[in-house]
Amino acid sequence: NQLIVEERVSSQTLRAELEHRVNESWTLTLIGRYGLRSYNEAFAERDTKFWTLGTQVEYLVSSRVSLSLGYLYELGLADGRGNTQFKDDVSYRLHAVAAGADLILTELLSLQLAYIYRRKDFISELIGDTHFNRHDDSHQGLAEFRYRLSSAVSLSASFQRTQRTSTVATKDFNDTIYSLGSIYRF
Repeated sequence: NQLIVEERVSSQTLRAELEHRVNESWTLTLIGRYGLRSYNEAFAERDTKFWTLGTQVEYLVSSRVSLSLGYLYELGLADGRGNTQFKDDVSYRLHAVAAGADLILTELLSLQLAYIYRRKDFISELIGDTHFNRHDDSHQGLAEFRYRLSSAVSLSASFQRTQRTSTVATKDFNDTIYSLGSIYRF
């Protein structure tokens, strides 16, 4: 069937973090995730199970400045891997590095800055698959202001820019997101 069908995907992810404060300045975090990406029926061979393992270190420079550095490794395995009928294996290995800074500008206003680099290597072994020997590189920057209304409620305004390059030129992706939100802590 050669009908054009729109690709749709939904993701479910479980995330766990184990944090250890080494001393007043250093905090180490171990990060684990497990997830599923489910595609609509026309793309069911792309259904993917993935797991992630990583770590993050945070350094409190002063009472107003903290810096963080993190690394994540992720492996995603598609249900259709190895199926020569579809030649559409989206299985991958992902490496991500993140650097961030949290700045307390005033008693009520803070700024969070982050840069994330991701490299996704597709691991398809199917000759003729568009994912064969392909990788994507993503660069993402984020700036978020938070204004504290009370000890439990904050307002946020953020800007996020993502640029993803690919060996398939038609798949390059640029995205800019502006958002306004609120945060409530229990």
